[in-house]
Amino acid sequence: MVVKKGLVIAIDGPASSGKGTIGSLVASRLNYKFIDTGAMYRSVALLALDQGIDLQNSNAVGQLAEASEIKFVYESIRGVPGYRVLIDGMDVSIAIRSPTIDSAASQIAQYVAVRHALQAKQRVLAQNGSVVMEGRDITTVVFPNADLKLYITASIHQRARRRYEQNAKRNIHVSVKDIEEELAKRDRMDTQRHASPLQLARDAIVVDTTHMTVAEAVDKILSLIRERFPQYVDVS
Repeated sequence: MVVKKGLVIAIDGPASSGKGTIGSLVASRLNYKFIDTGAMYRSVALLALDQGIDLQNSNAVGQLAEASEIKFVYESIRGVPGYRVLIDGMDVSIAIRSPTIDSAASQIAQYVAVRHALQAKQRVLAQNGSVVMEGRDITTVVFPNADLKLYITASIHQRARRRYEQNAKRNIHVSVKDIEEELAKRDRMDTQRHASPLQLARDAIVVDTTHMTVAEAVDKILSLIRERFPQYVDVS
């Protein structure tokens, strides 16, 4: 697949819906950059904890988010396309993937100052196009005029099972029931927060992955891109 011109593909959806895995694979197939905006919030949360900043202090965390430099470094890992996340030059790719940072990131994501700071950085990262960006407010706030808007979702039980399997690979053991309860709580926080709540954009295409494999979801999205933007993508 050869890309002729860069699109901005925006993806929203609830936690563990598969949007990160699917989005990164779509980006790889298109030879696009992939931006995991959740990793940005996680990185700021980790940096705040490392610096002893009180996560209850929204102003302090907002200032940290604005002042920090967040980069995505793209590379192949054992032949598989991937990326590393750096904040102020520190590689936090692994450190941000823990239950503690999950909780901290959810907390600071409620703050208007943090969201405004990171939204500005996200727009800069995607200003040249050729990007797939996923998060909670990408189709509605960050890029309301994105070329393609997707809302990737799945049943909460399926999402919990996926999170359980991800945790097991990291030697983190939490029951599916407990994960379901945590995801339900996260959904409420994401959809009811004052700052940029998770919403379904009117012109977003819903992709329900409950009964889809990752490969099927990726193929569906690539088919949508071929149908809607034949002038941008040439499939050889």
